[in-house]
Parts: sequence; C-alpha cells; structure tokens
Amino acid sequence: GVEEGTDLGPDVVVPLFVKRGRIHPAPADMPELLIGPGTGIAPIMSLLQDRFAARASSSGAVVADGGGDGGAVQDMVFFGCRHRSKDFLFRDDFLAMCESDDILASGESAASSTGEAAGENAETSRVGCHARLHVAFSRDQPQKVYVQHKLAEHADAVWAILDPARGNGRVVISGSSQRMPQDVLTVLKRIAILKGKLSEQEAGRFFKQMQRHGKYVLEAW
Repeated sequence: GVEEGTDLGPDVVVPLFVKRGRIHPAPADMPELLIGPGTGIAPIMSLLQDRFAARASSSGAVVADGGGDGGAVQDMVFFGCRHRSKDFLFRDDFLAMCESDDILASGESAASSTGEAAGENAETSRVGCHARLHVAFSRDQPQKVYVQHKLAEHADAVWAILDPARGNGRVVISGSSQRMPQDVLTVLKRIAILKGKLSEQEAGRFFKQMQRHGKYVLEAW
C-alpha cells in the first residue's frame, strides 16, 4: 500500500468512470413503492425530492391517502438501518416530506426536531408529496427487523400500489446486492399471492412482466 501523504508524482493516473444508473423519475401521478435500506436510501431520497417538487408545483397532482376505497394510492417509502440514534440517514428530510407512524409514535414531529421551517415543509408535504415512510431499525430491539418485515406488515397498502386495477405503480429497490433484493422480492410475491389472489406461478410472471416494462427497478451494488 501507499503511505498517507506520499507524493505519487505527475505521471500517476487514477482511473475514474461514471456508470449510468437504472433509476429515473416516474410520472408524478404514478404511485411508487420505494425501498432503500442502508446507503441505498440516497437515490431513493433523490426520487422523493423530485416527486415532492413536481407535485408541489402542479396544482392538480395531489395524491390522497390510499386507505379508503376509490382514493388515489399513496406512495410508500421503506428504509432500513441498524440504530435510530446513529444510522437514521436523511431523518430531517423524511420528517419534512413524509408521514410516518413509525417515527412519530414517540411524539416526535418535524416541527419539534427541525424547527419552524421544517414544520411548514411538513404541512406543505401533505399536498406536495404525501408519501408514507416506514423504517426498520434492525438492532433497536431483541429481534432483528428488516425492510421485508415492514413490507409484510403493510401488505394491503403495498398491494394497492402493485395492483394493476388500482395503483398500477412502480417498485424501486436500491441498496445491497447480497440477500436484500431476493428477500424483498420473496415478500412481494407473497403479498401478491395473499392480497392479489395470484398463484405462485402467476406471481412470478407478474413481477417479471413489471421488470420488462420498467416498473420493477433494481439498483444494487
């Protein structure tokens, strides 16, 4: 190795390259299921901020709560990290742009944690973005909790996004290329089987078709 501070001279070449990613903005009226554990949340945050800006500037693009029949389907963001106190990346941004029972259960609010301006942003977000955030703090309790567990907990709302007859939305997964993408897909298939009444074979074809149409996007490293 090279010791720190070593002068390598003018003839040393350091190769750099930029690899084009797969994640691109979707139409503002298309609901999205955004899944980004760990550092995978960085590109997810860029999508979220883009959607916030697009919807805030469009008077007709208001996304309503997906909990009731007939309403528009709400975006969902799933973020996973080890510890709430150490690893909660983009915490203030999330509190300003998203609703979240997971984060606000303790009485925490955007206004109290980020100041009056953030509180105003949170009020605006109910019109501009209206996404719901779910966070898995994997090491803050005896049993490990990951994003796939949170997906399963909110199966009805997740299927509302996936269902071609309702949300007809897009899935974006960003993060580790090890077990996470397959674990997430396994849970999504189970949701399609339980909530969409698909067979196992139909669920497999369903997600392959989504991928072919650019509606199941995986950015993993």
